[in-house]
Amino acid sequence: MPGIKRDAINVQVVDGYLTVEASRETKDGEQISTAKFNRSGALPEDVKAEGVTAAYENGVLTVTLPKKEEAKPRKITVAVK
Repeated sequence: MPGIKRDAINVQVVDGYLTVEASRETKDGEQISTAKFNRSGALPEDVKAEGVTAAYENGVLTVTLPKKEEAKPRKITVAVK
């Protein structure tokens, strides 16, 4: 998302859907134009919605979707007899 200011980005999780919205204004002389971006998608059931985080650095938006504890793989030790 190069050229978009951090405060112009909105990331939301509502009813199992992740929505990313952003807008950018450019000024060419006296003319101002606005570009808008909007993407939405359903989250998998194994995502912990209250733990979703977003970070924006150097034009790259990173959204982290943590898994619920029961969805994470467990290591089981096998006993040899």
